[in-house]
Amino acid sequence: MPTIDGPGRTEMLDLLDLLDACERLADLQHRLAGDLHTLGLLDDTTRLNTIAQADQIDACIEQARHPLITGGSGSDIASSPGPRRHDSRRDPPDSRPHPYSGLAA
Repeated sequence: MPTIDGPGRTEMLDLLDLLDACERLADLQHRLAGDLHTLGLLDDTTRLNTIAQADQIDACIEQARHPLITGGSGSDIASSPGPRRHDSRRDPPDSRPHPYSGLAA
């Protein structure tokens, strides 16, 4: 496997960007399931299944990211693609303001 300093650096960074995009999509899927459930548009079973799918996607992403972070030779590239996002999905649902709470009825 190429290291961050060797051949394939651009391809590796492109892959890390792709993994970040997939991670953002999984986060969006998770939040959308919660919001649709809050609005009464999604039943509990479907919400839980959708959240489980998003969690599986996150687990796959972390497994795919692991060999890229070490680059196979111990070089650390975790900070190269940018800052890690805060995982708002792990917050209790009541701690986040509802996206429609500021709208007039």
